[in-house]
Amino acid sequence: MPREAKGELRKSEASLVARITLQGKDRLSLSLASMLTRDEAIERTEVLAKLARQFRRAGMASSPTVAKLLDMAAASSPAMLPGVLQTASELLGGELIEAGAVETVATFSDIAKRWTDGDLHEQHPDHVKAKDSEADERRFRILCEIDLGGTKLGDIPIDRFTLDHAEQIMRKLPERAKRAGTRRHYGQLISRVMALAVYPLRLIDRNPLPKGFLPKIGKPPAFPFLQPKEDAALLSCSNVPVNDRLLFGFLAREGMRVSEATSLQWGDLDLELGSVALDDNKTDDARSWALDAGVLETLRRLFTQRQPEPTDLVFVEGNGGSYDLVKAAERLRKHLWTAGVRRAELHEDGTNRRKIRVHDLRGTFVTISLANGKTETWVADRTGHRSSAMVNRYRRQARSAKELGLGTLRPLDQLLADLDCPRIAPATTQCKHDRSDETTIKQVQWPLGGMADAGDLKSLASNGVPVRVREGPLS
Repeated sequence: MPREAKGELRKSEASLVARITLQGKDRLSLSLASMLTRDEAIERTEVLAKLARQFRRAGMASSPTVAKLLDMAAASSPAMLPGVLQTASELLGGELIEAGAVETVATFSDIAKRWTDGDLHEQHPDHVKAKDSEADERRFRILCEIDLGGTKLGDIPIDRFTLDHAEQIMRKLPERAKRAGTRRHYGQLISRVMALAVYPLRLIDRNPLPKGFLPKIGKPPAFPFLQPKEDAALLSCSNVPVNDRLLFGFLAREGMRVSEATSLQWGDLDLELGSVALDDNKTDDARSWALDAGVLETLRRLFTQRQPEPTDLVFVEGNGGSYDLVKAAERLRKHLWTAGVRRAELHEDGTNRRKIRVHDLRGTFVTISLANGKTETWVADRTGHRSSAMVNRYRRQARSAKELGLGTLRPLDQLLADLDCPRIAPATTQCKHDRSDETTIKQVQWPLGGMADAGDLKSLASNGVPVRVREGPLS
């Protein structure tokens, strides 16, 4: 009985190499994946030898495709190997490969995706909180694409992930991840995935990352806030889409997280009493409070205009769809520029400060509230901050705002004077003469009062701003 082919494992300067016979006395030298241990390399060599024997039996040993396929099988991570073997099986006409079933091990990206998708929360609600963060999903995409010696982080089987891998990742973080706080956030994501693999998934016995792995927190950068006059300029600018102005004005006056506001439903509001109740939020700490008077009046007008169902979202895009937070910070800065708000601190990064983000509208709420005598408890009831340390970050700016006499934010319903103007069909967005009566022209009433000419109306319509159109003699 012929001896079963097992191939030969050798060590080169760069990696472990599998030596196998493909046809006659010709032997191939195939570099194995760098992540494999020696025992795993021996098993992989046996798989390659058995695969080569099947191709010889099928009379395909001389095919260049076969050589390339064997090379792929050698260099593949354990997670990718089943796919390569499936391709080989199809090339052999569906014949089962004698290499046997290869156990598929969950990869780093598998666990990250199950966490961010909410799958782990559904299966283990007592130990895994629901994950709802677009920023962390974006960071995971960056992490999983980092190359670690020919294999991406996302493809590494979780039981082969080591401290060396983690240290390589931290060295290869994107250039923009300079600050200690940002780097720590990436490190926390890696550490959390490994902790989930230990429990409740029970895929590994222990977390390979030691206690001191995470970068030190460091001093956070300073972030700007909108001054009341800047807020007023933005919210009254008719060239900024009204749905954006509505959201930005709400955030600066109520202090919600942007994720909370964009998931807010009409059923969360009591417009008769004038309150809002948040049950599902980041800290799992239900809270409710009385709405600002101007915000309440604005929402009442909006409710009358839309006549929504309780489950409808309060803040939507101009097309009625859910609010898109992709590049929301760039969107805010662009609108500020359009409104003539061009203070450098809002648009440019400094050595120890960052340009404004949508999240900083929440900071605007805290800063202006403290500057005008509101207590920390009053602020925290609305923001959901659970420690004085978080609120205290804003006290220095609040003292400056008070000393400068910046005042309070103007009522939202006064600034959004065009909120309840009905939209008009695109066909009527240009002024037209009535040739039969030269004294009659379609007049356009500005949302903020006064009359507009054709150029004004075209500008408004192109930015999705609603206007009123009425006919009558020229005034």
